[in-house]
Amino acid sequence: MGTVKYRKMEKSITNKVKALEEELMLYPTIELEIHKLTRELKNIRQGKDELISCSTSNLNGMPRNNSLPNPEYFKYEKQLENFDYLIKSTHEEIERLNNIKIKINNILSNLPEREQKIIRLRYFLGKQWAMIDKEMNYTRDYSRKIIDRAILQIIRKSEEEVRFFSKE
Repeated sequence: MGTVKYRKMEKSITNKVKALEEELMLYPTIELEIHKLTRELKNIRQGKDELISCSTSNLNGMPRNNSLPNPEYFKYEKQLENFDYLIKSTHEEIERLNNIKIKINNILSNLPEREQKIIRLRYFLGKQWAMIDKEMNYTRDYSRKIIDRAILQIIRKSEEEVRFFSKE
């Protein structure tokens, strides 16, 4: 977690700081999950295509000798429904994760470049504060102070946006 002085802040701000830091720490996991789900979606679509291409003329659903529908057709239809459900739910999850990623990127785009870089180093790459200070050529704990201010700035900006839209 960050180092914003929690004792000096209201509890609601403290909770918002923690929530924002947790979202930032999830960014690398979100990227990996999107990649994994995209591969999975491709495999599901391939499985559906294979099922369709392997279907035989017996699966046309037409009545057989005793005027009952072909049971294999119902099995085939159910498999297609399962593939469609998996495709839809996987696509929705990818979309949900992409929206979170976009939200985080939008938040970062409103910050100065150095703050963006420090956030990426700390939360996306998991670097320790001392390493960040060294990489940025800052004195001890200076990058931590920069991020504390940036996180509070993000929270204040989001609160202002909420107030602005609630007036309309």
